[in-house]
Amino acid sequence: LLGEGGMGQVYVGTHLVTGRKVAIKFLLPELADNVEAVERFYREARAATAIGSEHICEVLDMNPPEKGAPYLVMEYLEGEVLKDRIQNQGRLDLGEAVNIMVQVLEALHSAHKAGIVHRDIKPENVFLVYRPDKPVLVKLLDFGISKFSSQSGEDHSLTRTGTVLGTPYY
Repeated sequence: LLGEGGMGQVYVGTHLVTGRKVAIKFLLPELADNVEAVERFYREARAATAIGSEHICEVLDMNPPEKGAPYLVMEYLEGEVLKDRIQNQGRLDLGEAVNIMVQVLEALHSAHKAGIVHRDIKPENVFLVYRPDKPVLVKLLDFGISKFSSQSGEDHSLTRTGTVLGTPYY
């Protein structure tokens, strides 16, 4: 188990053919019969794929809803979420903060060009990938409550006026 959220659990796995380490996100069993929750879960995969940015966690595969328990297979990321980085080491210095935020903005720019609005930007959804001899690479996570504009070609009717989504603090 790598982590848990409001909709699912993420485990480390290994691709059986290639041997590649992957992250597998499973929808919580108690949500599997909730049509809206399942749609939001798969929306995350469609959004990440449509954006196609190095700053978005790549979705490699998914189990279609008609095939049983919903899951997504994603690239495995080594590092930590921004929230943990701040809790463990304290305030970011200015250069580090600017580097991280520029990459978050690059991710959002790519999403907006694809007609997708994230709607849940917070430190828990900003992942810092540490790479040897290279600067940190930022990945924006969790497009489960994203909104698709009409230009994206997606049905964007999952939210209703007055509905509160995401994390109100942010």
